[in-house]
Amino acid sequence: MTRKHYEAIAAILASVLDREQDEFNPHAHGVNFTTYWYVQDVAHRLADYFEQDNPKFQRARFLAACGIESHICQHNKARAACATCKYIESQGTDHA
Repeated sequence: MTRKHYEAIAAILASVLDREQDEFNPHAHGVNFTTYWYVQDVAHRLADYFEQDNPKFQRARFLAACGIESHICQHNKARAACATCKYIESQGTDHA
């Protein structure tokens, strides 16, 4: 797969969240949690597959494009639990 494919898939998933917000929560600052969790699950499962398919795949970038706030760091760990991320963040630099 190419970047074009990843971008198209991310745009489709993001559009689900956008449509949900527009149609069902027009005055809310967010989307229905059930929809968000389903989209998040699908996005993470796709990212798992894409990482196996392409070692250069950028998980955090894909999840951000899907509209999913990434809690997974570039080291494929939970950002809050990653010792490397904690150290880099304590130094005041951004590496994501």
